[in-house]
Amino acid sequence: MTKFCTECGSYLEEESGMCPSCGAIMATAPQEIVVGPDAEHYVPDKGIVQMFFRHDNRLNRKRYIKRLFVYYVVAILFNIVLLGILFMQRPTMSDMRETGWIISLFGILCNLPFAVSSIMLKIRRLHDLDHPGWYVIGQFIPFVNIALLIYLLFYKGTDGPNRYGPDPLEGEA
Repeated sequence: MTKFCTECGSYLEEESGMCPSCGAIMATAPQEIVVGPDAEHYVPDKGIVQMFFRHDNRLNRKRYIKRLFVYYVVAILFNIVLLGILFMQRPTMSDMRETGWIISLFGILCNLPFAVSSIMLKIRRLHDLDHPGWYVIGQFIPFVNIALLIYLLFYKGTDGPNRYGPDPLEGEA
């Protein structure tokens, strides 16, 4: 069991009457939180769905960058193929005007899994930095999205377990 502050959720190494991060006075003993089914050790993801479509657990920088690279390569190749299929039909401008909204809707629906995957990767990376997943809303705000991406790419995750799971680096050399 790992102990966290009941006010801010910070990791508490020792049982004291005050949280070192937020200064909250602990009226009762620190809250014990089980950080997952395998709270003692980090278990790496297996399979595409666990790698790209989960929001729980943590994702360190190295795995995040590797998955982001795979995500962009696959998304770009998919869209090239999609555009190739579209333009193999050799549409005229009048065809494009008539069916443009259908083509746009089809493109959006085909790219929806890539958008969901991107959000899930960011949520897990935020969890490694000990932040709630809803901070991913920042990706939809201009200039904040750039700062968020830089933060996710370059900042080191929390050492040891946090409220989102065990340290993903504990098993690596």
